[in-house]
Amino acid sequence: MRLSSTKKPFAEFALIVIGVFFALFAENQWQARLDREEGREYLRRIRTEVGANQGALEGDLDWAAQACTSAEAFLDFLQNPTLESDATSLLKLAVSAAMHARPAFETSTYDEMIASGRLSLINDARLRARIVASYGTMRMDEVWRPTTQDPFRLAVLRTLPFDFVEGVLLECLLTSDGEAVSRELRDCTVEPTRGSPGLWLSRLTSHQDLIGDLRLRVYGVCRFGHQLEPTIAALDSLSTELDRQLRQ
Repeated sequence: MRLSSTKKPFAEFALIVIGVFFALFAENQWQARLDREEGREYLRRIRTEVGANQGALEGDLDWAAQACTSAEAFLDFLQNPTLESDATSLLKLAVSAAMHARPAFETSTYDEMIASGRLSLINDARLRARIVASYGTMRMDEVWRPTTQDPFRLAVLRTLPFDFVEGVLLECLLTSDGEAVSRELRDCTVEPTRGSPGLWLSRLTSHQDLIGDLRLRVYGVCRFGHQLEPTIAALDSLSTELDRQLRQ
């Protein structure tokens, strides 16, 4: 049965509308697929970045634990000089207590996602919130990091011979990659090459307010170490969730 002349234009119009609808639907489906693939690629990049930052923080925690322990031991000596310990060992403690580490956190993928609005490509709102919170916490940890200019650290670096400080750091306290290690300082053979250890120790301990400065150092470094633990745990949990999402 043929369409009447009045119905034919409407049928053609309906076919055009249906064709446009299917074209738009196909285009939307294709764009949704591209968005899913791009979102998945960002998930992979974020997972790599979070893993690198977690490793940096764990190294930071090792450094903080070493510096905290050494600072507390050296403070015990200053408050009770009769403790049995040779001058070289005490100098090594002082250098260890003055350690400072500042690993660079990698945030380029996260910053790119925030600046471009690509964070919305991660469909899971809860996961998005966790990523934002984790990066915010890392940056807060940087704010609370002990300064390189604290008085006790400067007193150590300005008093003790440079070659001795460098020797303790490289041979006793750091790995070949520059990461802090927890090692018994008495196992190190480094000694000052100029002057006796007792002379350098007396010069160091003659600094005015050394005990007060070291107390602040102990508080700052030990507090910083305790502060890192929940951040590392949160990143570990986030890594697990990212792995789960990528397996889907």
